[in-house]
Amino acid sequence: MEPPAGNTYFPAPVHDVSEGLNFLTSSSSLFNHGHELKPKISLLGTRLGGGLAAMLALTRPNDVHAVTMLEPIVDWVGLDETIKQLQASTGKPVEGRPSTSKRASREKKRASPFTGVNDKSVLAAAEELSRLRSKLFKTPAAYFDPFASPLLFLRAAGRDTPQETKGDVLMQEMGLENIEDTENIEDESFGPYDDDRGQNSPGPTSSATGALCDESARQSSSDGDSAESVSDIIAPEQSSATPPQAAHPPRRRKVLQRWPSVGRPEDVLLPYTKIFLRASISSEMKEPTNAVDNLSDTVNLENGLRALLHAQGTEFAELMRRACFYGREIGFANERVKVHNIVSSQSSPSLGLDGGSNVHQRAVLWANEILKED
Repeated sequence: MEPPAGNTYFPAPVHDVSEGLNFLTSSSSLFNHGHELKPKISLLGTRLGGGLAAMLALTRPNDVHAVTMLEPIVDWVGLDETIKQLQASTGKPVEGRPSTSKRASREKKRASPFTGVNDKSVLAAAEELSRLRSKLFKTPAAYFDPFASPLLFLRAAGRDTPQETKGDVLMQEMGLENIEDTENIEDESFGPYDDDRGQNSPGPTSSATGALCDESARQSSSDGDSAESVSDIIAPEQSSATPPQAAHPPRRRKVLQRWPSVGRPEDVLLPYTKIFLRASISSEMKEPTNAVDNLSDTVNLENGLRALLHAQGTEFAELMRRACFYGREIGFANERVKVHNIVSSQSSPSLGLDGGSNVHQRAVLWANEILKED
């Protein structure tokens, strides 16, 4: 996958699709001229477009009737964690952590969503997506926002926003650099969904300390006191203003988020949702375990990408059922959110507009059926 032409960084695509939906739903729009009823809108998106469709479905549920996503990319944050786990399981050294067999087995167990695909293929795909992420987002804060990673509307990221990411390191190793300098770039978050609520930010203690120092110095000089008395007054304030850094950062949990974040849940209803996902090649062929193990040294980027997006789509669907239909019957949630696993006989190796026309046709037919039913 290649980034969009013209160096279109996020959040530009978010604004574009939001303005497009505004045009389709506005009563004063030429699109709705002569129509009394509100239009029924169905969204269709593949990979990056699928993530944008998911964002609109979660933020504008009353304006969208149905949404179809084909292998959507809904979580840019989890790539770093996936890379770290797979580096441990494949024996690749992890920065800042010694490699031990016990830790490797534990990390490999955590990577269970990729069962049936060799870890090196998934690792290669995760690193490729991480490099793409560095081209799409100027700062980590940009993709830690739920508007860029819609999965974060439904659960917490489980970590703080980093200063440097795996994608930046990989780009440096390849001798590549970001197109623009990111040191002086402002935070490009899209809404009031800061995952770093628990982080301590520097307050105005430094200016207050400076004022206290000046006042103490004036008093000591007028009274004829020595400079040591001034240092006795200043030292406690300086130590409190700069507390020692913790040896380990606070542990964050991937807790379920409230949806919608504002308002009453009974006032909104998630649009009809269907996610098309592809199984890995080995799963489709139903190869025996020893056959997969024999190919453990073979890197298949396409197969690894399938496994990554399949895990993301499956988790996203489960989170929608839990968060968006909290307190309702599970059958109702399963009826509104469906996952369709594509087998090799139903699609070409690619989900592009040319290679995956059969899958797109199925998605359009499903959307038409939903629009006709209601």
